[in-house]
Amino acid sequence: MKKILVALDDQRHARKALDYVTELTRHNNTSVYLMHVIPGQKIPDEFIDFMKLEHIHESPWDCYKQALGKEVLNPVEEELKEKGVKNVQSLVFYGNPARTIVETATEIGVDTIVMVSRGLGALRRFFEGSVSTKVSHHAGCTCVTVK
Repeated sequence: MKKILVALDDQRHARKALDYVTELTRHNNTSVYLMHVIPGQKIPDEFIDFMKLEHIHESPWDCYKQALGKEVLNPVEEELKEKGVKNVQSLVFYGNPARTIVETATEIGVDTIVMVSRGLGALRRFFEGSVSTKVSHHAGCTCVTVK
Protein backbone atom coordinates (compact mmCIF):
# COMPACT_ATOMS: atom_id res chain seq x y z
CA MET A 1 0.00 0.00 0.00
CA LYS A 2 1.53 3.31 -1.05
CA LYS A 3 -1.26 5.91 -0.75
CA ILE A 4 -4.24 6.08 1.62
CA LEU A 5 -6.98 8.71 1.57
CA VAL A 6 -8.70 9.19 4.93
CA ALA A 7 -12.00 11.04 4.59
CA LEU A 8 -13.08 12.74 7.81
CA ASP A 9 -16.21 14.78 8.42
CA ASP A 10 -15.36 15.98 11.91
CA GLN A 11 -12.86 15.45 14.66
CA ARG A 12 -15.22 13.47 16.92
CA HIS A 13 -15.18 10.52 14.54
CA ALA A 14 -11.49 10.76 13.67
CA ARG A 15 -10.33 8.55 16.55
CA LYS A 16 -11.78 5.44 14.91
CA ALA A 17 -9.86 6.04 11.71
CA LEU A 18 -6.66 7.16 13.43
CA ASP A 19 -5.99 3.86 15.13
CA TYR A 20 -6.70 1.89 11.96
CA VAL A 21 -4.52 4.06 9.70
CA THR A 22 -1.67 4.13 12.22
CA GLU A 23 -1.50 0.34 12.21
CA LEU A 24 -1.58 0.21 8.40
CA THR A 25 1.17 2.75 7.89
CA ARG A 26 3.47 2.66 10.89
CA HIS A 27 6.18 0.40 9.44
CA ASN A 28 6.24 1.47 5.83
CA ASN A 29 6.52 4.55 3.65
CA THR A 30 2.82 4.99 2.91
CA SER A 31 1.53 8.48 2.10
CA VAL A 32 -1.61 9.45 4.01
CA TYR A 33 -3.97 12.10 2.66
CA LEU A 34 -6.39 13.43 5.26
CA MET A 35 -9.43 14.91 3.59
CA HIS A 36 -12.36 17.02 4.70
CA VAL A 37 -15.16 18.05 2.33
CA ILE A 38 -17.30 21.06 3.20
CA PRO A 39 -20.76 20.32 1.77
CA GLY A 40 -22.40 23.74 2.34
CA GLN A 41 -22.74 26.51 -0.18
CA LYS A 42 -22.86 29.36 2.33
CA ILE A 43 -20.26 30.75 4.68
CA PRO A 44 -21.78 31.42 8.11
CA ASP A 45 -22.54 35.09 8.75
CA GLU A 46 -20.56 34.91 11.99
CA PHE A 47 -17.43 34.02 10.04
CA ILE A 48 -17.93 36.96 7.64
CA ASP A 49 -18.42 39.27 10.66
CA PHE A 50 -15.22 37.92 12.21
CA MET A 51 -13.28 38.62 9.01
CA LYS A 52 -14.57 42.20 8.91
CA LEU A 53 -13.78 42.75 12.59
CA GLU A 54 -10.23 41.43 12.13
CA HIS A 55 -9.76 43.37 8.84
CA ILE A 56 -9.03 40.20 6.90
CA HIS A 57 -9.13 40.98 3.18
CA GLU A 58 -8.51 37.51 1.75
CA SER A 59 -11.15 35.47 -0.03
CA PRO A 60 -13.86 34.46 2.48
CA TRP A 61 -14.04 31.00 0.87
CA ASP A 62 -10.30 30.45 1.23
CA CYS A 63 -10.27 31.67 4.84
CA TYR A 64 -13.26 29.53 5.78
CA LYS A 65 -11.76 26.47 4.12
CA GLN A 66 -8.45 27.04 5.89
CA ALA A 67 -10.15 27.56 9.28
CA LEU A 68 -12.23 24.40 8.99
CA GLY A 69 -9.25 22.44 7.75
CA LYS A 70 -7.24 23.50 10.79
CA GLU A 71 -10.08 22.64 13.14
CA VAL A 72 -10.81 19.20 11.70
CA LEU A 73 -7.55 17.96 10.18
CA ASN A 74 -4.59 19.57 11.97
CA PRO A 75 -5.04 17.69 15.26
CA VAL A 76 -5.36 14.41 13.36
CA GLU A 77 -2.30 15.16 11.24
CA GLU A 78 -0.24 16.01 14.32
CA GLU A 79 -1.29 12.85 16.12
CA LEU A 80 -0.48 10.62 13.15
CA LYS A 81 2.99 12.18 12.93
CA GLU A 82 3.51 11.68 16.67
CA LYS A 83 2.62 8.00 16.19
CA GLY A 84 5.30 7.59 13.53
CA VAL A 85 3.36 8.15 10.30
CA LYS A 86 5.82 10.21 8.27
CA ASN A 87 4.04 11.27 5.08
CA VAL A 88 0.80 13.06 5.98
CA GLN A 89 -0.95 15.74 3.95
CA SER A 90 -4.23 17.56 4.64
CA LEU A 91 -6.73 18.44 1.92
CA VAL A 92 -9.91 20.52 2.24
CA PHE A 93 -12.50 20.88 -0.53
CA TYR A 94 -15.99 22.25 -1.12
CA GLY A 95 -18.61 20.12 -2.81
CA ASN A 96 -20.58 16.93 -2.71
CA PRO A 97 -18.68 14.75 -0.20
CA ALA A 98 -19.05 11.38 -1.96
CA ARG A 99 -18.28 12.73 -5.43
CA THR A 100 -15.35 14.82 -4.19
CA ILE A 101 -13.81 11.90 -2.28
CA VAL A 102 -14.02 9.61 -5.33
CA GLU A 103 -12.65 12.27 -7.70
CA THR A 104 -9.76 13.14 -5.36
CA ALA A 105 -8.89 9.48 -4.77
CA THR A 106 -8.75 8.94 -8.54
CA GLU A 107 -6.70 12.08 -9.12
CA ILE A 108 -4.13 11.18 -6.43
CA GLY A 109 -4.11 7.49 -7.36
CA VAL A 110 -4.74 6.10 -3.89
CA ASP A 111 -4.76 2.39 -3.13
CA THR A 112 -7.27 2.63 -0.27
CA ILE A 113 -9.93 5.01 1.00
CA VAL A 114 -10.62 4.89 4.74
CA MET A 115 -13.89 6.35 6.01
CA VAL A 116 -15.72 6.35 9.33
CA SER A 117 -19.26 5.08 9.71
CA ARG A 118 -21.27 7.69 11.58
CA GLY A 119 -24.29 5.45 12.07
CA LEU A 120 -27.06 7.25 10.23
CA GLY A 121 -30.52 6.10 11.14
CA ALA A 122 -32.07 3.51 8.84
CA LEU A 123 -34.68 5.90 7.43
CA ARG A 124 -32.20 8.67 6.66
CA ARG A 125 -29.74 6.18 5.13
CA PHE A 126 -32.56 4.77 2.96
CA PHE A 127 -33.53 8.17 1.54
CA GLU A 128 -30.14 9.92 1.39
CA GLY A 129 -27.65 7.08 1.35
CA SER A 130 -24.49 7.33 3.38
CA VAL A 131 -21.34 8.92 1.99
CA SER A 132 -19.37 5.74 2.71
CA THR A 133 -21.86 3.63 0.74
CA LYS A 134 -21.76 5.98 -2.24
CA VAL A 135 -17.95 6.13 -2.20
CA SER A 136 -17.69 2.33 -1.96
CA HIS A 137 -19.92 1.93 -5.01
CA HIS A 138 -18.10 4.46 -7.20
CA ALA A 139 -14.44 4.33 -6.16
CA GLY A 140 -11.96 2.39 -8.25
CA CYS A 141 -9.95 1.25 -5.24
CA THR A 142 -10.38 -0.58 -1.95
CA CYS A 143 -12.67 1.19 0.51
CA VAL A 144 -12.61 0.52 4.23
CA THR A 145 -15.34 1.76 6.54
CA VAL A 146 -14.25 1.86 10.17
CA LYS A 147 -16.98 1.52 12.78
